[in-house]
Amino acid sequence: MGLYNYQNRVRDTMLSGQSIILQAPTGAGKTRAALTPFLDTFWDAPSGTFPRKCIYIVPMRVLANQFTEELREESARYQRVFRRNLDVGRQTGEHREDPEFQKELTFATIDQVLSSWLIRPYSLSVRQGNLNAGAFVGSYLIFDEFHLFDPDSTLPTTLHMLKMLKGISPFLLMTATFSGDMLHDLAHELGAKDILLSEDELQDIPSQKKERHFHTVDRPLVSDEDIYIDQIVSAHLAQEFDDQRSLVVCNQVERAQRLFQALAQHKDLAGVTVRLLHSRFLREDRQRREAEVRQEFHKEKEKHTVRSMILVGTQVVEVGLDMSCRALHSELAPAAAILQRAGRCARYEGEIGNVYVYQVDQNQLHPYHEKEAKQQCVLTWEWLKTHESQQLDFRLEQQLINHAHTPTDKKLLEGLRGTELGHRERVYALWRGDGTRADAANLIRNIQAVTVVVNSEPDQLRHAPFHAESFSLHPGTLQGKFKTWKDKNESLDPDWDRGRLPWLVQKLVETGDEADTQSNRPIQYEFKSVAHAHELSAPLVVINPALVGYSPELGLTLYPTEHYECKVPQLMQSQREKYGYRLESYERHIQLVHQVYSSDWQEWIAAVGKRIETAYDWQPGIVSAMAELVVCLHDVGKLSEGWQQWACDWQAAIGIPLPHGIAVAHTDYDPTNELHKALERKMGRKRPNHAVESAYAVIPILLSMLPDKDKHRPLFRAAFTAISRHHAAFTSRPDSYRLIGGYEQHITETMALLPESLQSIDIAGMWQQLVYDDKAQRGIDTSLLVQSDNEPDMVCYMALVRALRFADQQGTKLGNH
Repeated sequence: MGLYNYQNRVRDTMLSGQSIILQAPTGAGKTRAALTPFLDTFWDAPSGTFPRKCIYIVPMRVLANQFTEELREESARYQRVFRRNLDVGRQTGEHREDPEFQKELTFATIDQVLSSWLIRPYSLSVRQGNLNAGAFVGSYLIFDEFHLFDPDSTLPTTLHMLKMLKGISPFLLMTATFSGDMLHDLAHELGAKDILLSEDELQDIPSQKKERHFHTVDRPLVSDEDIYIDQIVSAHLAQEFDDQRSLVVCNQVERAQRLFQALAQHKDLAGVTVRLLHSRFLREDRQRREAEVRQEFHKEKEKHTVRSMILVGTQVVEVGLDMSCRALHSELAPAAAILQRAGRCARYEGEIGNVYVYQVDQNQLHPYHEKEAKQQCVLTWEWLKTHESQQLDFRLEQQLINHAHTPTDKKLLEGLRGTELGHRERVYALWRGDGTRADAANLIRNIQAVTVVVNSEPDQLRHAPFHAESFSLHPGTLQGKFKTWKDKNESLDPDWDRGRLPWLVQKLVETGDEADTQSNRPIQYEFKSVAHAHELSAPLVVINPALVGYSPELGLTLYPTEHYECKVPQLMQSQREKYGYRLESYERHIQLVHQVYSSDWQEWIAAVGKRIETAYDWQPGIVSAMAELVVCLHDVGKLSEGWQQWACDWQAAIGIPLPHGIAVAHTDYDPTNELHKALERKMGRKRPNHAVESAYAVIPILLSMLPDKDKHRPLFRAAFTAISRHHAAFTSRPDSYRLIGGYEQHITETMALLPESLQSIDIAGMWQQLVYDDKAQRGIDTSLLVQSDNEPDMVCYMALVRALRFADQQGTKLGNH
């Protein structure tokens, strides 16, 4: 199918080098418009035409599963023609297919993206924190439905990210619902082009030829005392008998569950199929429900298998589901959310639909209870009341948006500008290594989700905690429930029929030797009981099954229903990998790391480096050259007397002494060998560090790469920091060291792996020793490590450390096989 006129305009604008903020109505094909520049250039355009990595970012844990599958099918077709595959993945709390953002097209939630950008990734351990930030450098970034970004956290952090990557990472922000002033001002702020569809372009889109009438209902759907479903029932049964389709959207899961139960039991709906969809279903059940919804609400009626259906849902239906109903019933929400939901009613050409918006009690405005959201709800209701039963086309929808959102949008823009400096400082603090995941969460979104697992024996999960079936809960919801559970458990409330439980909730924590940040060994975990609600800020928590329930119809309930606890992950039972090492020479390790870099990362660094060099007016090719040096010199610190003596002592202790004259990068280690485990406990903590020492030793070589030392100083600091932190995200302190005699021979042999233009670099001036003191540390902190408030420093560092760490990890694995 050919592109609409505006989709062609988006493609041409993006390929001309201009980033975009796009506003188009629901059902107009924004996703295809956004992906077309990437898809049109991925398979057969010359390298460098456009990024060959794309990250498609959504605000909620719901992705367009159907579209993802279509992309995979399209990739398979193109692969047969161009001999090149497009690897498509998803990275959310539910679909953890790409935790390191390595696939060429990744659909991800904004939480996953911004946590990675802040070097506190939700998908990885603290020690691996600097792996992901570089994934966004030089990639094509698509932000969908960005009007849903939290204005106090998500939006300013996203804007900071895009300003920093301006000219390096092309981006497209898109929405169906933003005020005109906000659209124009944001575009100006980001140096992007704002595209709002013209009347002619709207007429070009068949889905805009439809009718959608809006009505208001002056009572809540669900209150503490009552559930009002008469309007839903009558409007549903008034539809054509052979194809009745209704959608009901509540603002909270608990209300949606109550409403679903009331509809399912209603006597007049005996022949109607009623379904429930929200964020608290197991992945398999949710996917089955989403597939059923896509089929039963599809525009092609011949695909329907039931005559009549009502779907009850939450905000998860706002994005990601290609569906259309005849009647939509929604609790009051800001205009942007109402119109987003309305995009699932009369979605296709020629359809006629009715949208009913219900008033809510003041205590039921959550998650729209903040001052600005409350004001938007009031103005939305006010405008809809004055346009009762009117048909709203895109022009009138824009009037509603402008009426409800312009006042708060103006305050938002003023606030963003007023707090920008403070927000930046909080980002820089995280990049320096100050602050926790909780501090990062405050910059990601104030309504972030908590990943929840249900199991009676959490210790069973500690070897693979993130592979267990999980749910997503709002932290406020979990904290409130925890306080209730705790009070009842301690007071033995008469309604508490579970007996006194030994624990209610446990949280995941990292264990092991925190000082061991100098190897590629995997992180270990354990669970600790939660005593207070404020302790629930954790990457994952486990709830006692006695407190909750689950069924495929209702999903997770925060009260006992059907007993449920997650299965122990199969990975833990049959594929538990013991991490060991084999004796490996220094030269062999560097050779394998360089081999992985050359095959997997060199092309990426070349493309990203070209964009960086253009943005900063640097010498062409200098980023790639520095990356090669970083790869070949990252372990020079292991050529110290202390490290080699430790390796010699270890090998002698296990009965396999080192051959004479060898310098080693890894010693033998078998985690199933009792002798090795005993020696690890005895000697492991004495193993000398090597990462910052490596960077310090090669300072003269790194500096010799800079044709203009002042201009290219950020690249030097990025290289120094990448080497220093190739095992942990914030390592900065070296130990005193002295390189072994003959170190030049070992380094010279590995330098032969470099391009000829780099092989002539003089290594004689290397800093052979360091006597550590406070003065040396001050010099490292102020002159050698990246400065978090220097954007070129951070951009280059993110790219270099990503390539180095992956190459080092994979090279190490090759050496262990």
